[in-house]
Amino acid sequence: MLARPQLSRARRRLIGVAAIVVVGVVIGSLQAHLGVPRQIGRRTVHATATFGADGKSRSPLASGRSVRVMWLESARRFALSLPETTEQPHFEKSSFRVKGKVFATVPVGGNALHVFVGEETSALAAEDAAAFEVIRSAKNRVVDDWVRVNLAAADSARVRELLEDAWRCMAPRRVLGAYDARRCDGP
Repeated sequence: MLARPQLSRARRRLIGVAAIVVVGVVIGSLQAHLGVPRQIGRRTVHATATFGADGKSRSPLASGRSVRVMWLESARRFALSLPETTEQPHFEKSSFRVKGKVFATVPVGGNALHVFVGEETSALAAEDAAAFEVIRSAKNRVVDDWVRVNLAAADSARVRELLEDAWRCMAPRRVLGAYDARRCDGP
């Protein structure tokens, strides 16, 4: 019986690294084929366009309007800039809280935000169906007071406004008073 030659530690390591690279390339191409968003730097890139129930493109560029798109990292920075806001896990999501009360969550995938909007849910969905949609539970019931914000289609100024309004709904009066006083006095 012939003895197998022993590979050096450096050669075994090189083979292991090459295998990891090949697996990564295969998984990346499969994700692109399936349209799974992927993270490149700080931006989430979508391989395919999203389409509404009517078959029309839901891309902000297809509507002919000019928007400044907000990325998740920008939304996170803005939310955490609000006084006494923390980011904590919430089931499989990440959540933004003020004094323990959730005002926004980031679902798995990171291409959307779920934001508390009170009674504006259906009005927002009607205003811009590409950017805002009602959230449905597992039993296909509408989740009251919350809206899903598609970050790739939503205007960044509108997302900031929604996050601040949601924060205001959950923040204690003492925190709101200090925040408003600071804003009136200037930076």
